[in-house]
Amino acid sequence: MKKVKEEKNIFWNNNWDRNIVKDENAAELYSRLSIFWFSVIFTVAIGAFLQALNCKNLGVKKGSYLTAVFGIIFTVIQSVIFIYIEIYSKNKVPIFLTFLFCSIGAYILDYYFWTKYIGDTEYRKKGILKPLLFSILIVAPIIIARIYGKL
Repeated sequence: MKKVKEEKNIFWNNNWDRNIVKDENAAELYSRLSIFWFSVIFTVAIGAFLQALNCKNLGVKKGSYLTAVFGIIFTVIQSVIFIYIEIYSKNKVPIFLTFLFCSIGAYILDYYFWTKYIGDTEYRKKGILKPLLFSILIVAPIIIARIYGKL
């Protein structure tokens, strides 16, 4: 019987939960998929912060620091670009463009930072309730201000 060669998809990670285990001795980390969606829905800075916490929990100080710095720099650059778009077009940035930028940042976090600093480490999934509530508290006022034209 001939084996079918698995095609590698470079645009979508089909192995989000590949290293998740139930072993109580494994480190408890925020999952790749959680970090991806936090980055896309809220901001890359929040996704990077979660990933930096993962690196810190694994004792990878350099990865923790560089991931956090990336998230801050990416978010600042994105904000500056959007401010210039709004100034010169006199329109608000379309929501699809926001999601596009955040998706790019999320992919960088996953394909570069996760791969480099966390890799194939087996881990238990850490709950996302606290970061979710924190993210909503941070992002909701910004969204409300944008809707009502105050920002």
